[in-house]
Amino acid sequence: MIRSGTDIEHLLAKAAEASSEGRPDAARRFVRRAVSLQPDHAGAQLHWAIELLDQPKLARHHLRRAAELGEGDPVLEYQVAWVLLELGDVEPALTTARRAQRHLDDGDVDDFTGLVLALLALKARLRAARGA
Repeated sequence: MIRSGTDIEHLLAKAAEASSEGRPDAARRFVRRAVSLQPDHAGAQLHWAIELLDQPKLARHHLRRAAELGEGDPVLEYQVAWVLLELGDVEPALTTARRAQRHLDDGDVDDFTGLVLALLALKARLRAARGA
């Protein structure tokens, strides 16, 4: 049974909460559950890639999947680009960031505040996942 996006968003929010509380194992379980319930959810794929940063090949697979699923969503595309950059994949990161910029230039997003907040949340999540 396909779960609604709301269910997946709830699981991802619980993962972020667990991560900010210093419970990385719980965060990982929430993200894993979200991906298993809805593998075609771009945000779940992105967060799963972050959970797999210690396994770069798998992380890249899930980042590619997130980028495919989220094409046209500049916030998600910038997040994918940022994680690719963290993995040292400069060219794919630049390509993805340029695509996101084109969507912004086309007027798809009027409020940059959401983008900034999403990037800051992602950065905090990456730090927590790395134990920094």
